[in-house]
Amino acid sequence: MPSRLTGCCRKIIQKGSGAFGEREANLFNSPSELIGFQLNKDLEFHQLYNSKTKVTTNTHRNEISVQIPESIANEHYKIPKKATHYQLTAAISCVSKLQWQPQIQAYQPTHPEHHTLGGIIESQPLALNTTHHNISLEWQKPTAKGIPTVVAMTVWLGIAYLKQQNDSFQTFKTPQAMQCIAII
Repeated sequence: MPSRLTGCCRKIIQKGSGAFGEREANLFNSPSELIGFQLNKDLEFHQLYNSKTKVTTNTHRNEISVQIPESIANEHYKIPKKATHYQLTAAISCVSKLQWQPQIQAYQPTHPEHHTLGGIIESQPLALNTTHHNISLEWQKPTAKGIPTVVAMTVWLGIAYLKQQNDSFQTFKTPQAMQCIAII
């Protein structure tokens, strides 16, 4: 996975401004290179789950919502035989534009206070073979001040299957998948 992700980032950097070897690294230069990126190359997210999603943010960009209006049983594929539930995970990561700094011979974020902010939001365990409406995974930045529009926020969506045992849930190690669904 690291070499595939590095390849994606290389394509994004090639779209940046600046001299060769000193170009800016800015996800907004080519977001399509990262959107759809699969963390598990052997099992793509849509091979497990295929429901419509919508990603929104507020005007201050300090709240992100991943919404799934409806999730129905026939949108799941390759379900483990003993699975009773599934759980969705949204991962949010803020990535500041990186610019080459010749005095230190290194890339530095233009907005270090926002660079690498993020979080993980998990849905409650959702029963399989049941229709679920208005699933919403919501992230809020820990401070009230907004995130500048020049800072990219990557949004990833993943799925794992669970087995209920009494009052607890056990996560199956496979199948699991996650993909980048938006850069805002």
